[in-house]
Amino acid sequence: MVTIKVATLNINGLVSRTKLAMLDEFLRRQEFEFLLLQEVTHPTFDTPRGYKSYFIVGTAGRGTALITRDEFTSKIVKQLPSGRGIAAEYKGIRMINIYTPFGTVKRQEREHFYTSDLTCLLQGSPSNMIVGGDFNCILNKSDTTGHFNYRQALDGLVRGLGLQDMWQADSSRKIFTHSPTGASRIDRIYTTKDLGANEIGVETVAAAFTDHLPVILRLAVDVPIERRGRGLWKLNASLLEEAAFSENIHQQWVTWTQQRGKYPDWTTW
Repeated sequence: MVTIKVATLNINGLVSRTKLAMLDEFLRRQEFEFLLLQEVTHPTFDTPRGYKSYFIVGTAGRGTALITRDEFTSKIVKQLPSGRGIAAEYKGIRMINIYTPFGTVKRQEREHFYTSDLTCLLQGSPSNMIVGGDFNCILNKSDTTGHFNYRQALDGLVRGLGLQDMWQADSSRKIFTHSPTGASRIDRIYTTKDLGANEIGVETVAAAFTDHLPVILRLAVDVPIERRGRGLWKLNASLLEEAAFSENIHQQWVTWTQQRGKYPDWTTW
């Protein structure tokens, strides 16, 4: 059994280079195996080393993305032309990322999404599934301080597939992930029963570059993982061509030379 870290996050259409850099740093620090992103507008932002990205941005200019570690390379099996959903498989686990239409004027579009589009992403699914994303609705009154935006179609789908809301399965702690007018828990991760039984923990953390909180799930999974073995370390020489890397080394060297007097000899320094 190995532990994987899966997260879902609405990045609110990030466009500025500063915030995209913050997203990059967030991914590096958290070390996710799978990151599900919603409200993606630019499928060309740089993917950090050691990761692969899969994007689908629809005609409305909003989409979804899946970022995975290299050793967890997945096969894309379904994509919605609207950009509101993407599904991939890894070692018999279907990973589904959705971004549901929002707003009163999109009520019919939202119902169609749950009764048609989402079922398309689920077709031919293996017995193990992880479904995450921005659902833009809730199924329990306790998950909002404002309007109870309930969707029967989603409720029926969750019950019919035997999916578990991993936050509710893990803890009675109250958490809201978005608060435009009234706080609500619209960002969620569901799993099938067998996967959910191997849940290790679920949490949220701060993300200053978006108005949503990421939901992070840790699972123990019984799948073969191709890990890189021990070997000789070798500098990636292409780093020397990056201005940011060179500047960082320069700043570090200045600090090191200032601390030379704190060491008894050159070798120790």
